Amino acid sequence: MKTPEQWFKELGGGAIRNALTPEVIAAIQADAKPQRLPMETAPKDGREILAVRETGIEIVHWDDDHYSKNPKPFWRGYGPWAKSAYRISPPTAWMPLPEL
Repeated sequence: MKTPEQWFKELGGGAIRNALTPEVIAAIQADAKPQRLPMETAPKDGREILAVRETGIEIVHWDDDHYSKNPKPFWRGYGPWAKSAYRISPPTAWMPLPEL
């Protein structure tokens, strides 16, 4: 694997090195990190998302609970937990699933 210095030499050195200021590097790194979004902005159309709960991160989707006599929509995961567990401890943030 090439070091950054080897890349700089092969690609002309100074111009690239001068372009990679600390600000530019920080912006690239920030853009590469997944951002947690507020649950209010999560899609409620049945798409799966990564949800952050107090128990960890899991894949969930919005369940409108329309088959119930008294529907109470909630975020449903795929674990063995009951509906009540998801209602008691709802997600606090979300991220889109990574594209494969």
